[in-house]
Amino acid sequence: MAVHHRYRHNIGQSIPEHELRIGLPIHLSCTNFGCYWTITNLERINGILWMTLKSYSGNYLRRRASYARHIRRNER
Repeated sequence: MAVHHRYRHNIGQSIPEHELRIGLPIHLSCTNFGCYWTITNLERINGILWMTLKSYSGNYLRRRASYARHIRRNER
């Protein structure tokens, strides 16, 4: 059943770069999926897309876009 739930809601699946946008809530593959981040800036450096992220508690973090994962299908 967990596999069906994960497939149906898109949880933890990679987000293609063209779908990333400022304000999008995401999970990071390198952190606990209970935590979500909001994209505040997108920047391409030497061909690599980087995201500046803000957590609910106000902490900022910078990560490669390849770490972005969906939260739920209806939150895109």
